[in-house]
Amino acid sequence: ASLSEFKKSGDIIFVSIGVSVIDAPADKKQGQQTLVLTVQEASQLRVTEERLFKLNKKFAIAKDSAGIGLWEYDLVTQALEWDDQMKRLYDVNDLDFSGGIDDWINRIHPDDLVEVRTALQNCIDTDQVMDTSFRVITPRGIEKYFKAYAKVNLDVYGKPQSVIGVNYDLTERYQAEQQLE
Repeated sequence: ASLSEFKKSGDIIFVSIGVSVIDAPADKKQGQQTLVLTVQEASQLRVTEERLFKLNKKFAIAKDSAGIGLWEYDLVTQALEWDDQMKRLYDVNDLDFSGGIDDWINRIHPDDLVEVRTALQNCIDTDQVMDTSFRVITPRGIEKYFKAYAKVNLDVYGKPQSVIGVNYDLTERYQAEQQLE
């Protein structure tokens, strides 16, 4: 439908507007510019954005309800990003977390460090899921047990760009198993 048809019907539509400035052709007046305005009907884009927003909200509620922390390790910049739930799991705040891989590595129990590093490197090298359990020592000296799942994210050329993963706390389950034994 054209814009004039929507105007006649009284429907509300969403549009995207693009603006650009172009220089006049060489045969025209020097220094003269033309403003180009493009208007495109974007109702379907708006519906898709609303669906994506609702889906992200549902995902966040489910993730937080399950106590799952989300992280991403950028292999290019070496930056490590943790969501708020990850920080709660590891008992750190923004001041304790600089965003480097050492923020994670330094908290892993020394006896589990080689296995975790190997699992992460294998994930990056082979594009296989990282599925490992390990212990963490929190800043308050508390030992916790975690499960980690992660997958490498490839760039458009098929090269590893980042690793995206989740952690969840197994401490209560592990302690219950220890008591049963």
